[in-house]
Amino acid sequence: MKSVTTTIINEATFSDDGRHRYALKKVWNDKRPLALIVSKSAGSDDGVFETLTLTIITNNLYKLGYGGFCLCNLFSSINGKDSDKDNMQIIKELANSKDYPDIIICWGCLSASKESIQEQAIKVVNILANDKKKNIYSVSNGIATNCHPLSPSVRKSFDIVPFEFAPEEGVKAE
Repeated sequence: MKSVTTTIINEATFSDDGRHRYALKKVWNDKRPLALIVSKSAGSDDGVFETLTLTIITNNLYKLGYGGFCLCNLFSSINGKDSDKDNMQIIKELANSKDYPDIIICWGCLSASKESIQEQAIKVVNILANDKKKNIYSVSNGIATNCHPLSPSVRKSFDIVPFEFAPEEGVKAE
């Protein structure tokens, strides 16, 4: 009989009033690379409670050989409707961190999204584009790219492919 024990470190960063979650870090193997994940909106995940999105990200990154990740979002409010001034600063700090050689975009298709969501995506892409040393990927099902983890086509398994900012999504980078 074989017994396996895994210690998973969870760390969540919230605003003082608890209305915004800026980052959620989850590490299960600190000897493997970590990824910075950028999704659309913060949920109720807090390091112990997990939504399906976080479970899918964890399972797929584990299968891809990562040792953990830090999740940040276009919108930091727990209700997913807005962001505060601190969110972009934290995304910038995370993107510039040497801890995350790979950045993975998984906010999904933005073509049907509100203009405010598209504008927020442009700001994040411009932050990420400043660091040429980073590998920037998007979640793919083998056909489409930049899939959200809840998309049925990537729930069980996803790949990552080089991120290409698609103007046809209705968003244009500066």
